[in-house]
Amino acid sequence: MSFEVQFPFASISLNDDNLPVKAVIKAWSPFIPGDEDQSGMPIAGLEYSFENISKKAVEGTFSYNSRNFMSQGEVVNSIKPVKNGFILSSAGSEKFPERQGEFAIFTDTEDTTVDHCWFRGGWFDGLTMIWNKLETGAVEGNRR
Repeated sequence: MSFEVQFPFASISLNDDNLPVKAVIKAWSPFIPGDEDQSGMPIAGLEYSFENISKKAVEGTFSYNSRNFMSQGEVVNSIKPVKNGFILSSAGSEKFPERQGEFAIFTDTEDTTVDHCWFRGGWFDGLTMIWNKLETGAVEGNRR
């Protein structure tokens, strides 16, 4: 593993001698010298890339999962579909207007499958169900 930073970018390279792929996660935020308004926007990007370092074809699945961390209690929270992704949402309220916000996760890859509805059960059931789908290759998307 290695970590490199050159503002406003940071890269983490991941590799394991037991796996035939390397992964790089690049994070960045907008920075426009002399424009503090645009540079201060609450935006960040994450770019994931994978490289096959073996001499054989490798089939894999990239899966991004998140609980609704925008959920802030006492307000309506939801997870909404968006093309090739989902939006974590907190509606806010008259009593708590500061709790309104949205966080979008999406990709520009057209053949993306999105399952924005986790299994609802006990505290661990959602993660177990996701892992079972990934392990068996039975990942299915939701209708929009």
